[in-house]
Amino acid sequence: MTNYTLKVKNNSSNATSFCVFMTLPEEQAQNSSFYTLAWMVKYAEPNTMVRFSWSDIFNVIWSQPGSHLQPGVVCDVREPSFSSLSRNIKINAAASQCLDINPPEKECTTLQYNKKQLSYCFSTLEKSNNGQITITCDSKVPNSKTTSPQIAAGIGIGLSGSGLFLVDAQPNLAFMWPVPPFKFYLSFGSVKWGEIIEPESWLERAVLVSFNDTTECEAILNINNRLEVIR
Repeated sequence: MTNYTLKVKNNSSNATSFCVFMTLPEEQAQNSSFYTLAWMVKYAEPNTMVRFSWSDIFNVIWSQPGSHLQPGVVCDVREPSFSSLSRNIKINAAASQCLDINPPEKECTTLQYNKKQLSYCFSTLEKSNNGQITITCDSKVPNSKTTSPQIAAGIGIGLSGSGLFLVDAQPNLAFMWPVPPFKFYLSFGSVKWGEIIEPESWLERAVLVSFNDTTECEAILNINNRLEVIR
């Protein structure tokens, strides 16, 4: 397991949220059924620094956000912490699950649906026959595109306990996710952790963060509201 760190300094005159997200390989990006999530988000006042830290352990995830999947919907699959719960004053009926793919060869699971309880759950992770992360939806899983918003769910992959990409869950279908080196992008704006974003609009003000022969990078948002990778 390798740990990575990205430090970002807000040298602009505005408070903003820094957002780290990833993009799929070009051949997969052509598939419009994939949803991109704001993988990590941190709010920063002017002249302050934030730090993002993670490990290279991938996850299988599902999210039942209480709404159909579309840009703006939040699908936060992180484990809750007492500090975040104490600040949460809004009722949230969302549900989710996030399983570590560790050891890496156990990367196959099935999404199961309990119709009586209207709930989802992953089966135990097993070895994949195709070398890819594979999530199969059983026959009872509702079609997320046509079911009610409260039942709709997405399945996908995450990294270090936070969601990267989702697709709409559908019965009797298997979704395969290759794990090539994804591209890390840093951007800024108004966004929440786990929110479904439209990557094209965020890429307009983003910078590519490359961890070539290093596990630490630094970036700044300058006074002209432009991001720069400085190390």
